[in-house]
Amino acid sequence: QEDVGRFLPYVALGNTQTTWEEEGKNYLAQIEDRLAESATAKELALEQTATLDQHPFKIRALAAYVQQNLTYQAIEFGRRARIMNKASQIIRNKYGDCKDHSLLLYQLLRAVDVPAHLVLVSTIGDLEEDLPSLDQFNHMIVYLPEFEGGRFVDCTDKDISVTLPVPVGLAEKRALVLEPGRIRLASIPAYPKPQRNVVLSRDVEIVDTTDFLVREKVVLSGYLSGFMRTTLASYPGVERKSVIQSLLADGSHRVEVQDFSVENLQDPEMPLTINVQYRLKNRLEQVGNRLVGKLPALWEAYFLSSTYVENRTTPFQLATPLRLASQLRLSIPAELSVVSLNKPQTDLDGQFMQWKATAKMENTRRVSMAFELLRGSGHYKAEAYAQYHEMSETACRASSPNLVLGKQP
Repeated sequence: QEDVGRFLPYVALGNTQTTWEEEGKNYLAQIEDRLAESATAKELALEQTATLDQHPFKIRALAAYVQQNLTYQAIEFGRRARIMNKASQIIRNKYGDCKDHSLLLYQLLRAVDVPAHLVLVSTIGDLEEDLPSLDQFNHMIVYLPEFEGGRFVDCTDKDISVTLPVPVGLAEKRALVLEPGRIRLASIPAYPKPQRNVVLSRDVEIVDTTDFLVREKVVLSGYLSGFMRTTLASYPGVERKSVIQSLLADGSHRVEVQDFSVENLQDPEMPLTINVQYRLKNRLEQVGNRLVGKLPALWEAYFLSSTYVENRTTPFQLATPLRLASQLRLSIPAELSVVSLNKPQTDLDGQFMQWKATAKMENTRRVSMAFELLRGSGHYKAEAYAQYHEMSETACRASSPNLVLGKQP
């Protein structure tokens, strides 16, 4: 994922006679009546946490309530849109922008004695810290200073778990914490290294001599689950199979999705599971008396492929970390046998990613493949892109080694 806009040259103008503390104090004074205790919010908070006796459970329940019960209507934080609705109106409306989401969560948490503060942050570009101005911000979230060492929470993202350590898209951003008496700039943490956030299980058969029939289970968790959940949820159910087919489209071979189902599409606290069966046409090519092809790894290609740029001039960003693990089992029909299986580059530890790959013939009629990759996140200089692209291409090749089959005598 790339972010080029943040690197374009620009001129920043602002008032150097003010401070971040003054800007924050003025804003808190403007919304003082919104921050006053709300009887309606307190009643709702007590209702939602009636059976919960510990703060961590209450926090998760109330954040999930705001995320799942308010419809998000984007009104960018700005000079003409800085005052949110009152909590009672937000509860009644059941919709709101980032300010409304954040104020309601703030009110609910404080109603059950959980410390919380409003936070201003920019989702685009870097903060000019020498020019204090609320005009630099376009988003509001909430900070919980006593929860897990300090946690930033954003309830406007409806497709990802609110319990993740860092709100999506905000890692390492500088933010203004509106804590009365201690207004300050703070850094949102970097994304943590994930556990396996893409887990693939793949069974493959050879049909009609040259085609692969693939049955896959894809389990996505963490930040990637939110991205895929958003993608699928934006289409009606009947069209989602076509979406998956377009994601798996391979320029050199035809993909025919035959069956598809998805689990936990509406539950962002659970991993998103995709079950798909598809046919890869003409994946094996007749060369003399041999069949030659590559083991299928379309999801690996989807997550790892990058666009070739001959002379890149702008820096690039890998937005979120990826940890992918896949297992493949290929069954060979009785009339064929494995002649050779190219061993992939077994492991690599580089600047951008590390992986391990193993492929083996269990016997003449059975092939297995295991692949695991970890790719970090971060910002990189333009001249590093060629190396990143080549490493991505090498990883794709490692996940899909060459296979040669012959006919049984």
